[in-house]
Amino acid sequence: MRRIPTIRSGLLLVSGFSILFFLFWSQIIGFELQVADRGIFDVCPSFEYRYDDPAILMELGHTPRHKECHEIELLTILENGKLRINEKFPDYEKYICGARCAWFLHNYRNRYGDWCTINEHHNCIFPCDVIEVKCMLEGRKEYVFAHTQIYPYSRNRSDVFGSLYKKTLTPAIEKENYFPDVHILLLDSMGLNPVLRQMPETVEFLENQLDAVIFKQYTRTGENSRYNMLAGFFGEIPTAIDRRLYGGGILEPSLDKDLCSDPLDDRNYVQFDYEDAGYKTMYAQDNYLVTFGYLECVGIQNQLATHYMRPHQILGMLEDDMWSKRPVRNHTFVNDYLLKRYLRNASNCQELHTQVLDYMGKFLDSYPGKSKMSITWSSLAHNGEQSIKRADHTIRKFLEKHQDTLDNSFFILMGDHGQRFDTIQKSAQGMYESNNPAMFFSLPRKLRNTTLHEVAKRNSRELLSHHDLYATLIDIVRHQPSANFNDTEFREIQNSHGNSWIRSLDPNLSRGCRNLPISSQYCTCNYGDSIVSRTSPMWRRIYDVLALDMNRNLEAAGLADLCDKIAVMRLSEVHKMGSTGKSSYYRAMFETTSGGVFVVQYEFTAKEELIPYPAEWKRVNAYGTAADCLHSRHLAYKPLCFCKDQAKGNK
Repeated sequence: MRRIPTIRSGLLLVSGFSILFFLFWSQIIGFELQVADRGIFDVCPSFEYRYDDPAILMELGHTPRHKECHEIELLTILENGKLRINEKFPDYEKYICGARCAWFLHNYRNRYGDWCTINEHHNCIFPCDVIEVKCMLEGRKEYVFAHTQIYPYSRNRSDVFGSLYKKTLTPAIEKENYFPDVHILLLDSMGLNPVLRQMPETVEFLENQLDAVIFKQYTRTGENSRYNMLAGFFGEIPTAIDRRLYGGGILEPSLDKDLCSDPLDDRNYVQFDYEDAGYKTMYAQDNYLVTFGYLECVGIQNQLATHYMRPHQILGMLEDDMWSKRPVRNHTFVNDYLLKRYLRNASNCQELHTQVLDYMGKFLDSYPGKSKMSITWSSLAHNGEQSIKRADHTIRKFLEKHQDTLDNSFFILMGDHGQRFDTIQKSAQGMYESNNPAMFFSLPRKLRNTTLHEVAKRNSRELLSHHDLYATLIDIVRHQPSANFNDTEFREIQNSHGNSWIRSLDPNLSRGCRNLPISSQYCTCNYGDSIVSRTSPMWRRIYDVLALDMNRNLEAAGLADLCDKIAVMRLSEVHKMGSTGKSSYYRAMFETTSGGVFVVQYEFTAKEELIPYPAEWKRVNAYGTAADCLHSRHLAYKPLCFCKDQAKGNK
């Protein structure tokens, strides 16, 4: 028989609900008071996008199965600094082989040593990291290869750099202090969610074996690799940071020089601090383009690290690698056929990303007892996140092989930015992911489960950027060793626009997009927006000015004679963005008649003026060689430009 509630039990029930309601409402009021006190743009609400969202997985489609490679016997073998002919290679005795050292001369050219014939009668010495091999068969060149090693090397950076040398602020290593290794593996164009989707083996190892901290609110600071890592590795603001959308100001560029024509050797490049402190340093990149010396640009004029794999990239460069039809410093492609048979044969496990990992591994194993710092950069996923899938197992095995070294190191696996041109970039989640590069941060085993580790975990939930990466890397080498890595109090890092994330963050700086050095178009905070109806007058107003403003932008840069006039084919969507002040702000996605798909923000002022804000059009599909007529100093305009000579060819 069902019991009928008494008046007393009813009163208790009402009282219980009243208490729960009071507690709930108190929390709501408390949150609102906090937001009112700090301002919504002083905090960073998360979007909470799922990496395994079914709609995203469907849009990406099935990842093509990569054919397994099989290593073959090579004609030459490098062992303990000596080259020998491999007697297991077919008809090895018929080949006449020579080898020579390849050293860095400048970003797109090598300096070479003398050829030395490889046989039992010659004791060839190769005092270099990269060795070029050429073999003849019956008078024809039939084999080319490039071997790598870590040849012990020391230099005085002041003597090498000359007038471009700038002394760093980092003190020399003191034996009584702890100076752990620092190693960075950068995966170009890989956001956090793409890494979680495509690299489950690697992620599992990072979390469970290296106890890595995942930074979920990590944010890009620039449009491309160069601008992002001028922040992350130099601590610079390469282009103006406009935060007016969220009530902040404009941060002007910090570089007082031309980014293309002036060398960067005298800037605060992070590996210079480590080298000057006494670390051995290494830099390896599997892309023919030099990030800081893009095509015609100077970049760092001298060798940027103690060990530099660049000569290997120049020797292995294929014409197929070119993202541009512009000649690369008069480079000639004379060995493409033989390179594809040996040095660049993916079916034989000779791929660019495996070669830079091999070089990185050799560096990790070198200089026992000496502090080391390395940056290894792979562009395997540049044109699509699914490309990295085939490297997942390879990277996992690499980390396993070198776990002992990594357990005594700070290790970072990161992206410079997310995917810029993948199929999902036209979706809201895709645009978010392009602004949210991966950041996994592992501490040396002796520093895990310490206050320092807990501080890093706490900070990983905050909005952070490449500027904070630079501050952290400088803190590790310049300040923490003297404190035995026990100092977690906030400290301002000189020549940095960020905070070290192994310390408490600046208590006087809110962690939202209003005050941090992040332009509004890269902000990953969920400040809300609403869809603008196609029947709204604002839709038509924006449509009418899109092409006009883009063409004005090209004209102002003096590029109207080179770039075809832009016309809009369709306006896909318009969103009204969460903002502050008297102006309203909108984000529009549209497609041009030349095939470009762009996202741009507009400010609708109190005077009812519609102004591009900032004057930057973010392209979300690839542009290939469409802007090859532009000099590299106009890198920021390449996504917008469709060269007139190509336009004529397509008519």
